[in-house]
Amino acid sequence: MLRETLHIAVHELAHAALRASYPEFERLIHEGDLGECVDEVTARILELVVSERLGLATHSIDEHAYELKHYASLANLPISAEDLRKLYEEALKLLRAGNLDGAINLVLAKCREWIGVKPSK
Repeated sequence: MLRETLHIAVHELAHAALRASYPEFERLIHEGDLGECVDEVTARILELVVSERLGLATHSIDEHAYELKHYASLANLPISAEDLRKLYEEALKLLRAGNLDGAINLVLAKCREWIGVKPSK
């Protein structure tokens, strides 16, 4: 139970850290499905980085794909564990290099692809 409690705490703190660190994040959150996709996927990636540094257990990428399917707005999106694995690899490199903006923009582009939203100009 403590393991899962720590996991949830890190996950929720990841959401808060994203909002505090990326000024545009709050605007994205209010963009419906796109905002929820970016919020949930990016929080899970940040959660992996933080948990790794703290030596805490994390959910697998397969579990992340399963979890994302339980959000009504994300349930019908073509998010596979393999898609997440590739996205995570790229985003984790950026995060480990201290490039949070780059990681968020990478996730934003992928979520737009999954949802079929055209980038705004």
